[in-house]
Parts: sequence; structure tokens; C-alpha cells
Amino acid sequence: MTTKITLIGARLSLNLGGPSLLAATKTVLDACFENPEYTLIIPHKTLKLDKELAPRYGVNILPFKPKIWTIPMVLCQKLFRFMVGPKDQKDVIRNMQEADIIIDIWGIMNADALNDTFMYRLIVGLPLWMGKTLGKPVVKYTAALGPFRKRWNRFFARYYLGKKTDLILVRDNTSYQDLQTLGIKTPSFTIPDTAFLLEPRPSHLSGEIVNVRKTRPVVCLSVSYQANNREKAPGAYVNSMVYLINHIIKTYDAFVVLLPNELSSGPNDDTKIGQKILDKSETKKCRLVNTENLLAGEIKGLINECDMVVAARYHTIVAALSLGLPTLAIAWHHKYKEVLGLFEQQQRLCNIDELSDDELIEKFDMLWKEREKAKELISSHVEEVKQKIRQGGELALQVYKK
Repeated sequence: MTTKITLIGARLSLNLGGPSLLAATKTVLDACFENPEYTLIIPHKTLKLDKELAPRYGVNILPFKPKIWTIPMVLCQKLFRFMVGPKDQKDVIRNMQEADIIIDIWGIMNADALNDTFMYRLIVGLPLWMGKTLGKPVVKYTAALGPFRKRWNRFFARYYLGKKTDLILVRDNTSYQDLQTLGIKTPSFTIPDTAFLLEPRPSHLSGEIVNVRKTRPVVCLSVSYQANNREKAPGAYVNSMVYLINHIIKTYDAFVVLLPNELSSGPNDDTKIGQKILDKSETKKCRLVNTENLLAGEIKGLINECDMVVAARYHTIVAALSLGLPTLAIAWHHKYKEVLGLFEQQQRLCNIDELSDDELIEKFDMLWKEREKAKELISSHVEEVKQKIRQGGELALQVYKK
């Protein structure tokens, strides 16, 4: 018997977060559900690139851009068993109707930092409403939720998470507490980020890092347009990263790998930020790597070959900690401190809106000095965290069996 699972998630291409969650979530669900068959609903704009990657991740994909007319289309299918409208909308609605369970695997949802217009909040949670309206069990899988201080965020979080979801898995205690403040009665549990289970894979880039590491230590510096967009003053983030790179190379004779996680043709592109940092660092002991054609596991394989990680990207932190690597985080959301706390590393954090060069260097030097001790402590928590993650699949299975 085949279990048809529809996953609502991020793009597969030019990104570490979404593919990491997909691959790891499949690992969990494969162990719980009988003969699962996966369809991933992706943003429509990345279909061309994602179509090439889908077989490598073991999923079918359907592009989708929720629109206001999606609502009457779903209702027509539910009530009268017919639809008129765009093909992409029809395909997704039919897929959901044929699915045994709908699981949303987006890693962040209903955060005040995101767009708070009425239309954005209405559209972003629409897949949850669609699944429930079509009579399917709906699970919001491990994610950071909240805070819920903005009006439309609170309103739609209460509606979608409180009325149109059967199970909520949050990945940190702050998200869980924020969820409770809304009075949501949907069964909710705290489960660490599923991407901890992603397996590292070798690639030509990881092989090159192995060769560099034969002569000097390697530090991975995960760059982020998200951090750059939240800097305390124009140019502060790039300048601080340049300052840190120069310090690392001069003090420790290390090689620095600039790692972009999220790529785009527009301004919100980690590679563009990395290039600005590289251009200002003026050193041959720093390299901006091209992750465009790498799978999530291959990016993790590259991280695995480094001695230490400084990360402004959440899923680089997840990858590094799961590998037992000493990690310093550049944070813009509570999820950073929470994930470090799982490994007793919450002191290894710098907030982007308060970032100073002195603090950055002080915390880096302290972690470098204590890196073996930190590695041992992080590694001691890895299996415990992974075991908790596996419980998420069992909870989803219970919802499916009801």
C-alpha cells in the first residue's frame, strides 16, 4: 500500500534550507509511513531549475502560486466536484484531494519580521486551509513561529494554525510559548529542526577544502543577505565580516571559505554579499565558493571539512552543530539562540542589530581557544537531538491514523 504525502515547501534550487528540510523530513517519514510517495509543492518561479533536481531528491514536484481565486476553486471541487481556472491551481488541488496527508515543511512561518499585509498573511497560509477544506489531515512540521505582535499575523495565525491544522511541531521553546499566547488548542510539540538529520555528501568542492586543510586550518564563514538587510548601519555587516576575515588570517594563518546558502538573480542574494566581502578583504587566503549546482547534502559535506564555522545562516548553523563543529552565530531571530541552546552553546552568539567588531573578535577568539572542548560538548548532544526529531514522524503518523 502506498501512502501519498503532499509536502508544502521551499524551492530545491539555489538554497540550503528548503532542500535540507526536504531530505531530512523524508528520512523521518520513510521510517514511519508505509511505502510513502512524495509530491513537493514548490514556488512556481523556480520550476525550471527545481525540475532537474527533483529526481535527485526523490520527489515529484508541482509549482504553485496561491491566488485569491484559489479559494472558490477549492470550494467548487469540494462541493460540486468540478473546477475551472488555471492549470497549476487545478493540479495542486487535485493532488491535495488525492493525498493521504498534507505536511507543511517551511522552516519559518507567522513571524512578525515578515510582510504583515492582509493579502500576504491570507495567501501564505492558504495551503493549510486547502488541505483541511479537502478533508485531509494537515501537519505544520518543525518550524520557527512568531512572535505574534502584529495584527494580521495574530489574526491569521489563530485561523490557520488554530482551525486548519491538526498538529503543530515547533523547533524551539520560544515559538511554543508564543503559540500558547494566542490560545491555540491544536496539539503542539517542541521538536528540533528536522534538517539535523541531513547526511553530508562529498563533492569536488569538499575535496578541494580537504587539500587546503592539509597545510592550514579552514574557517567557514556563512554569509547572508538577511543579516545584511538587518544591519545596524549601512555597510556594517560587510565591514565586520571583512574585519573578522583579516583577523582570522593574520592571527591563525587560516583559510576562510565564504559560503552562500541562498542565491537569487535579484538583490537578495548571498553570493552578492559574499562578493562584496571578498572584494574588500584583499587576500588570497579567502575564497567565495559557488554552491549553485550543489545538493544540500553536498553543501553540508563542504561544511564538514572545516575546523570552525561562523554563520549568519540558520541552516548552516544546524549543519555545523549536527557535525559537532564549533560554531559562532550572527543572529537576527530568536531561533539562533534556541538552536545553540540545544548544545549548551547559547553564549556563542552575536546579534546583528548590536554587532560590534570588538565583540565579534572576542567571541571568535574565545571559541577558537575552546574549540576542542566545544566540539566535545556539541557532539555529546547530537544523538539526543536526533532522537527527538524522529519522534516528529511518529506524531505525524498518529494524526494520519486518526
